[in-house]
Amino acid sequence: MKALFILISIAFFHLSALGQNSFKIKFSNQKNDSDVLVRYHVVKDNGSTEMIDSILVPVNSQKEKEIKVKSGRTLRVFPTSIDVKYLNVARTHEQLKSKQLIEGNSPLNVNIIRIEDISKTSVEVAQLMDELSTNIIFRKLLDTNDVKLDDKLRIGSFLIYNETDKKIQEIFSPTNDWYNVTNLDVFNRYDETHRKTTTKQSSAKAGLKVPNFISIGAKTAKQDYFDFIWKVYNFREEKFGVSHESPQTLLTKYPKKTGFDLFKSLYTTDKSKNYKVYFISAWSLTDSIVTFVDDYIGVAKKAEFDFSYPPSGVKVFGGNAGTGITLANSEYRASIKKNIYNYFEITDITSSAIMEVQNDVNKEEKEKLEDIRTARIKELDEAISRVSDQIINMYKSIRVLDNRYIESNEIAVISQIKYLKHIVQEVPDSLSKEKIHQIKTENIEAATFNSFVDYIETKNNEYNKYLSMKDQLLYTQNMVVVNAIRSDPIPTVRRMTDEEMNALEKFSSRK
Repeated sequence: MKALFILISIAFFHLSALGQNSFKIKFSNQKNDSDVLVRYHVVKDNGSTEMIDSILVPVNSQKEKEIKVKSGRTLRVFPTSIDVKYLNVARTHEQLKSKQLIEGNSPLNVNIIRIEDISKTSVEVAQLMDELSTNIIFRKLLDTNDVKLDDKLRIGSFLIYNETDKKIQEIFSPTNDWYNVTNLDVFNRYDETHRKTTTKQSSAKAGLKVPNFISIGAKTAKQDYFDFIWKVYNFREEKFGVSHESPQTLLTKYPKKTGFDLFKSLYTTDKSKNYKVYFISAWSLTDSIVTFVDDYIGVAKKAEFDFSYPPSGVKVFGGNAGTGITLANSEYRASIKKNIYNYFEITDITSSAIMEVQNDVNKEEKEKLEDIRTARIKELDEAISRVSDQIINMYKSIRVLDNRYIESNEIAVISQIKYLKHIVQEVPDSLSKEKIHQIKTENIEAATFNSFVDYIETKNNEYNKYLSMKDQLLYTQNMVVVNAIRSDPIPTVRRMTDEEMNALEKFSSRK
């Protein structure tokens, strides 16, 4: 009886020890977009591996696995997937045995957390500056000086631009004759935030010509990687709205207030210069852009890339030298730029201005051109009639050969015969002489018929060419009539070039 008691006690002790050393580990794959194969090792204190196994955790699911981890052992978890890195997790026997939550997690829960490769999303400082220079909102961040534009410049202003010397001759502000607040349309108004990751190393490579805010970012960052955050406040676009009169009409209706008189004087007295007349039809402004620097901090609890308890909800990045980093959310302010003009949209009405100046000179020339055009249209009418007769006569010849074709004098109908060419047959040597003679006779008839069709097709192309030339002349003639009535060529609407912007800034900074 005593021996039986001892055996039962030993068995109970082993079962109790087994229960204390076995843990139901829950692997959670809730945040990823693919199945993950989780490999896990049980490692002794001396670093030797006691057990290796794996479990496949499907996407959007959890799986439990009972794993034996004795005292003095550590469970190491290595989630793996093709081209994706995941957070490695370590749990000691003591941690698994404890019921205390760490970072909001039970020690028995292993969250499969993807590690983002920050090197794939970061850019070199040189590339960052290139991107900023081509961005309509952020390119002004690279300017070393803030430029205050002339108060005369507003939507509805007229500009006289000397294209030869690349300078603004004069700006004429809008007056109540053609502008009030009801003429202004504001659209695309918004605030927004942009973020870019770069490195201190690339900032050093870029040299001394980097803007001040980039230098500040590189000095502030504790890690090699750091983020720029640009917060844009009140970006908007404003446009000269609906008006009863076009800029071209306003130009000559109010010649002194719009600068037309000045343009006329410059154009007629100084032929060595190329003068332009622009109307400011729209612009884009930003109240301010604030540049922040966001640093990264390490999240590893050990020197190697082995995380025990990643903070819940924190995005982890793979940094340099195998260390894990996450955003510090420090947002140190590096610079602020205010009252930014992103672009100017101009309506180039130079053609209208020149036409008004040259109106008397051009009148006689237009009449001559009209006479030439009329004579040319007459020639084309005669050519169209001649070719049309040739096509109809040839078609009649075809109908003599084959009266199955309908009778018609319509060129559009006749031209369809090109799709009905006869087939020229091959003549095998194996046929009888009579059959060979018959096929050759039919081939001669087919070739004759096809040559007539080719003639019609050639003449039809000639016919269409003359029609197109006549239509073009008639269209040009109509445009001349319209211009004569409106005295208003279609203007070019575009954004102001960098050269024109530089000229505007120089005009504004003049003494």
